[in-house]
Amino acid sequence: MHRGIIADMRVTFVWLVSLQAALCCTVVEPSVKDAVKQAEIVFRGSITEISESAITFRVDRVWKGHVPAVFSMPKLVWRSTPCMPGFYQGHVSARAELLVYARRMPGADGTGYVPSPGSRTAPVQNASEDLKKLGTGGPPTSDVIRRPAAR
Repeated sequence: MHRGIIADMRVTFVWLVSLQAALCCTVVEPSVKDAVKQAEIVFRGSITEISESAITFRVDRVWKGHVPAVFSMPKLVWRSTPCMPGFYQGHVSARAELLVYARRMPGADGTGYVPSPGSRTAPVQNASEDLKKLGTGGPPTSDVIRRPAAR
């Protein structure tokens, strides 16, 4: 009798932990307008290099922020749709063209920008709605990104 109750409690515990993990990982994709508001930078670029620690882009268009023509971001890559900041592994390959919505990582210096969970970052071929709503954008900035002033 006790073994049956203990087995039932174990199954219930595993089910609750799985449910909690699934709920914590549910990310609602914002509208394009809200995604732009939430992001600090929004740009379109092609991946030119992938190193152990960084993903480097050749930036074509910028809709928000100061993004230079060659821009590196920390290499945070996840195998499934991320519930953590970073890129989806299926999108990260040399010459892949992405539309990137990103925020600065807390405590990061320099170019410590990463996509937030549900940020709408996607391959350009899957981002036609976004591109239409964003409009033409502007060219990349000619200067380097500077660290924000201390507050």
